[in-house]
Amino acid sequence: MITKHLGRTIPEDYLEFIEKINSKENFQMYYFNNTYHNNKKINLYTKRGLLSDSYDKNSYWYEWISKGDYAFEKVKPLHPEEPISVDEVKTCFTIADTYEGNVFINLHNGSIWHFSDDSDWKNEITLYHCEKYADNFCDFLQMINLEPIGNKFEDEDFKIY
Repeated sequence: MITKHLGRTIPEDYLEFIEKINSKENFQMYYFNNTYHNNKKINLYTKRGLLSDSYDKNSYWYEWISKGDYAFEKVKPLHPEEPISVDEVKTCFTIADTYEGNVFINLHNGSIWHFSDDSDWKNEITLYHCEKYADNFCDFLQMINLEPIGNKFEDEDFKIY
């Protein structure tokens, strides 16, 4: 298993957790619950998934954001009181995907974030948002479950205009 990415150390609590997932699949489904989300589906990559080729075959899944062709200067925090720098996003370690983006570890401080592409391609507006989920991976684990809680789910249907 890799322990560094772009010269930065991957948090030990994450590495210990990922070693315990005994799966031949590329990801394991979890449900996320916090202040902003109710039963949001998160596909947390297994060791196999992290080291699998991504859609474009130019990177592994853990590199999906850091090697992506994004205009990183357009990245904005979803909540201004939780800032993140361009360098922190460019050097992140992707650990999961959701229907609208990816979950990553900020390797500068170990915090867990969600990256979403909120660009309006029709009007040629490029915009990416980052939302902080947790201060560290252990806190993040307290927010996810293998089973949904209750019967309310975050809407995954895309609206067609």
